[in-house]
Amino acid sequence: MKQFRSFNRILYVYFAAGLWTILMFGLAVYQTHQIHVVTEKMAINEAQIDFKKDQALRQWVTSHGGVYVPIDAHTPSNEYLSHVPERDIQTSSGTDLTMMNPAYVMRQMTDLYAELYGIGGHITSLKLHNPINIADAWEKNALRSFEQGITEVSEFTTINGEPFLRFMRPMITEKLCLKCHGHQGYQEGDIRGGVSIAIPMSTYQADERREQSNILFSFSLVWIVGLGGIGAGGKRMLRSMQERSQAMEDLLEHKQHLEEVVEQRTSELTVANQKLEAISLTDSLTSIANRRYFDQLIHKEWQRAIRKKSPISLIMVDIDYFKLLNDSYGHQKGDQCLKKVALALVAELKRPGDLVARYGGEEFSVVLPDTNITGAIAVAENMRRNVANLQIEHNKSEVSDYITISLGVASVVPEKQSSHSQLIRRADKALYTAKKLGRNQVQFFSIGSSTNK
Repeated sequence: MKQFRSFNRILYVYFAAGLWTILMFGLAVYQTHQIHVVTEKMAINEAQIDFKKDQALRQWVTSHGGVYVPIDAHTPSNEYLSHVPERDIQTSSGTDLTMMNPAYVMRQMTDLYAELYGIGGHITSLKLHNPINIADAWEKNALRSFEQGITEVSEFTTINGEPFLRFMRPMITEKLCLKCHGHQGYQEGDIRGGVSIAIPMSTYQADERREQSNILFSFSLVWIVGLGGIGAGGKRMLRSMQERSQAMEDLLEHKQHLEEVVEQRTSELTVANQKLEAISLTDSLTSIANRRYFDQLIHKEWQRAIRKKSPISLIMVDIDYFKLLNDSYGHQKGDQCLKKVALALVAELKRPGDLVARYGGEEFSVVLPDTNITGAIAVAENMRRNVANLQIEHNKSEVSDYITISLGVASVVPEKQSSHSQLIRRADKALYTAKKLGRNQVQFFSIGSSTNK
């Protein structure tokens, strides 16, 4: 009878060890799968951000009806725009210019972006205007799905043997698009094609494997410790029922430890996602807010100003003759200048709610909630002096031997149903006046005119 009870206890030890192994294996598989899911979400988020960036550029070019650039070997006249009046023009100084439509601009921009960062982009259509934009098999399937009402297609696949996320969204024909594409029979609102993006997954997968290895190591360690506890408990169980009870308590303790490990890893993944979101809202060169964060903040502050019936001011800042600085001193000097100017602007902000953002290129924007026109002009003038005091050499400038800035200020107490785009237009208008009147000065918008401060 005693031997029978001992045999039963040994069977119980084996059963407990098997159950523990199944539990550990299941939790490890689940956690590694969750890491994979998060990795894919992060890659898709990056693709969506890149798409929005591409669309912002395309809409900007479209809103201007195309842009003119000097003709050179890299940018010849686009033969597929020969039907557009004034495709090629000549400046009064004799420089030959050609018009780039959004597709032409996007093609050069995505080629450069792929060269710099490995992220490919392609604008294409089933009804081509330029054969160079021909869709591959994957893109053709995506374009056909858009015609069925699908608004986004993504797939994790390979390109030339390398892992990539392929992502595509449709392009909708707008009124301004008809300038170049109206002769193809498109009407406003038609699906004209799509923009595809290819995100390299090698870095994401390397990070994923590293996280999964850490998880598996942690689970293996807990599993081994657990087995040791079960073994020790089994030996004690052969001596008495009391020791068997203690072994079960050890098992529960190890389970609790495992849950703590899982919770800790989940918390680390949450922090990683938050860091990624912060990076997507920061300008990589100047380390201040980027255009995306500016768009989010000004919308939020505009709505708050409507509720509080309080003023909100906007300052648009442009570095004078910045292109001449880049051409004369080189882009490295230009990048250093942008960083120093950004710090000089930020140094003038005194309140947590104020914001300086890089608006684009050498242009910055400053959002000042709860600030009237008088206060905004004072801030702008101080910013202008701060930049002048940096004494960054610029002997090609037409206004000074040092870097200077021009600033446009606008302020309003917004009303319901109004849009912050009106405030941006007013600040832009004031900035244009400051540059027109000689630069290195502050201008503010008033109804009917912009007056020098």
